[in-house]
Amino acid sequence: MELDTTKIPVAKTFSVTDYQSAPEGALNAALAAATQYARSVEGMITAALYAKHITDCLALTPEKAQAQAERRAHQAQAAHENGTSAHKTQVAPQIACEVIIPSGHFTCSQLALPSNIRLKLLAGAQLHLTKAESALSDSAMSIQRVHDVELCGEGGNEISCDPGFAAILEISAVRQVLIRGLHLAGAPVKIDKPSCHQVSISITAAN
Repeated sequence: MELDTTKIPVAKTFSVTDYQSAPEGALNAALAAATQYARSVEGMITAALYAKHITDCLALTPEKAQAQAERRAHQAQAAHENGTSAHKTQVAPQIACEVIIPSGHFTCSQLALPSNIRLKLLAGAQLHLTKAESALSDSAMSIQRVHDVELCGEGGNEISCDPGFAAILEISAVRQVLIRGLHLAGAPVKIDKPSCHQVSISITAAN
């Protein structure tokens, strides 16, 4: 049974519209505030409660369990005949809070997403990532050496970047990362698969 975890509400939300006057940029300021909350005692408790909610949502009745077993058996048989793998693990990150990008066009410097946070682009939100001369990374956005992260869109969402980036998104050394509902443009997506565990990605990319 697939569960759309992005539809499950979280206890605390940080909207970029509340940080428009921040000198470091609205999105960076919202992410900083969300990170501080996620690392607090309250945030850790919230993430644990969110995980319990996910577990409850995934609980199967005997009837559903039987139907799922039959479906998996059918998929396994079809995969065996096609020479592919049908196994798909449900990725359900523990989320303490979320950062919301509303509809509209937003510009931000390079981003590094932290643990236990969902970054959600509402329907129609567009994000462009810029490169500064002092940039320490060739990636516009990175998800590295963290855990329990969601990056998702609700529809009509694009994340693009300035020319010169080697990657629009770089992922390595992570676990429980869920990315979906987005179109990424401007540079390739780089994923270090051997260092990633329990990662689910459903996006479109220009490169």
